[in-house]
Amino acid sequence: MGRAMLKFMNLTHAPLTNWGLGLIEFQDGWTMLDVGCGGGKTLQRLLKRSQGAKVYGIDISDESVAKARESNAGFTQTEIHRKKPMYATILGVKP
Repeated sequence: MGRAMLKFMNLTHAPLTNWGLGLIEFQDGWTMLDVGCGGGKTLQRLLKRSQGAKVYGIDISDESVAKARESNAGFTQTEIHRKKPMYATILGVKP
């Protein structure tokens, strides 16, 4: 179910993501962070817009991080990490 949902989200979020990214005047060599990177497709979109960029992705979902790492395995300028949600850090609970 998780992988299917990630694929669905990558497809359905693409038009809005592309619209938003189209509003930015990207420069080469940027370092960028995608918070809630999901399946990781936006990381690839960011790399295409900034030559020599370094892109980081974080997500609270183990499934999302695994999929993002898989789909970006060929991109050496990406790093993807699992980050527990802030409420878990503050309250000391497991998400």
